[in-house]
Amino acid sequence: MLIVIIGPDGSGKTTIGEYLCSHCHELGFVSSKLYAANFGILPRLGVIRNAIFRKGPLPQSAPPGTYLAGMQGKPNSFLKAVVLFTWYSLDFALGRISVLRAKREKRLIVFGRYYHDFYFQRSYQNLPSWLIKSFEWLPAKPDLIIAPIDDPRRIFKRKPELTIDEIARTNSLIIELAKNRECFYLIDARHGLNSVLEKSFSLLKQLASEDAN
Repeated sequence: MLIVIIGPDGSGKTTIGEYLCSHCHELGFVSSKLYAANFGILPRLGVIRNAIFRKGPLPQSAPPGTYLAGMQGKPNSFLKAVVLFTWYSLDFALGRISVLRAKREKRLIVFGRYYHDFYFQRSYQNLPSWLIKSFEWLPAKPDLIIAPIDDPRRIFKRKPELTIDEIARTNSLIIELAKNRECFYLIDARHGLNSVLEKSFSLLKQLASEDAN
């Protein structure tokens, strides 16, 4: 089963993913695996570039929670965004095999980021939304998409990696994404993390029960 959690940095994606994975056996899953962004079937383009041009290792990303770490640098140019989009979309497409195998073996796969991030990630702002939508059929279709929506100021206080305006922009785009998409649930996160975890588990439990029948 494929579960996807999307949201701005600091919205609790990793915490929700870890919680669902740690309770997977209660729902009859044999095992679980949490992915941070993509399947990793294809190497990062930066690694390939450095190997070809004999450059050093990729620069280390800022530690989680670093002030405005997600606002450093400009969004990718159109050309660079298209190249990265094409490469990582291929990785998602190849990942369909892993998802099919996991479903057959009753394993749970959880993503803290997925294909939908192309729609709202700041680095892909120059990528046309029609292009992203045109290839949304490539990756395996999630059985459940969870998006915790919280007050941007609360998210910024927890993890100030994005500006409050950027968090609000991301939330707005995610809410728009949820329209006309199956299995996409917006969870009101203003009631606290425990409430979000309980609701997320409840959705997964319902889905697992329906799948068993």
